[in-house]
Amino acid sequence: MITILGYNISIVKPKRINTPIIYRDERPTIKYSTKPKTIEEHSGRVIAVVIKLKSGEMKSINFGTHADIINTFGCDPEDVEATGWKLENGNYIWR
Repeated sequence: MITILGYNISIVKPKRINTPIIYRDERPTIKYSTKPKTIEEHSGRVIAVVIKLKSGEMKSINFGTHADIINTFGCDPEDVEATGWKLENGNYIWR
């Protein structure tokens, strides 16, 4: 078909492309695992705050901060190798 300007109508106005209709029940659904994966070694309740000295000795208190351990036992802050927490299952988490 020729337009008034003399060009083919498909050049002036291209054909409409039909897109398929996707209904709600045809859409893909994401399936998540129903049970979250937890690492038992690193999870649990904290029962003590712990510091590890360079000599290999560990000192802990049940309530407080790492600075409270240093003040309670009179340790030198430069002798502290790592700070961490003791979990209920007996494992340690070091920072």
